Amino acid sequence: MKTFQIFSIKRTPRALRTALLLLVIIISPARGICGDRYKIFGKYFLGFTNPNGDLGQSTSTTLNTGLNSGWNMGFDGAYPFDTHVAVGLDIRYSMFPIDASGYDGNYKILSLKPTLFFGSFSPDNGFVAAGFVGGGYSFLITPPHTVASLYGTYNYSSHSDLGLGVGTGFLYGYRLSDSFGIGGAVAYDYLILAPNGNGGGSYLSVDIGLLITVVEGL
Repeated sequence: MKTFQIFSIKRTPRALRTALLLLVIIISPARGICGDRYKIFGKYFLGFTNPNGDLGQSTSTTLNTGLNSGWNMGFDGAYPFDTHVAVGLDIRYSMFPIDASGYDGNYKILSLKPTLFFGSFSPDNGFVAAGFVGGGYSFLITPPHTVASLYGTYNYSSHSDLGLGVGTGFLYGYRLSDSFGIGGAVAYDYLILAPNGNGGGSYLSVDIGLLITVVEGL
């Protein structure tokens, strides 16, 4: 029984062999960038947050009082460039009870930070682990409140101020399927610029949540 050789690189012209070799060299590194990685990586989270520095002291960055421990929620979304580096956005909404009377609600911080992630983003690994660092805008929201003084009582409506902040942390998790998993994170956010040129407030967050791992080819 005869067999037929469909393709033989030895019988191709030298120029074509050279071109094929260059193509293999170019594609080989790209496989790590475009093939063996997540297409989208994300995490919905809910957790506990504790104010520090100016946010936790009697003289707050934007208040005349300190803040108590509260809770936060948010979403991390990232696009991995390869199995170890991803770029994305961290959206974090934190709420802190105010340590004083006269405030109708919690002090809130909404942060939007472009973020770099460094870790393991390979679908072959059941465990997910990555460090992250980013920086961006923080919206500081003060609830309606009343201030009493020797000259009378003053009512203030809710208002927001714009600040700048940076954040870093570490996330971890375990994939339950090709698309979902569970995990948590520890994050530290620092306000480098707050209203009136003040800064120094920070908050430490510990959270758990749902991992989203969309694998290429699905």
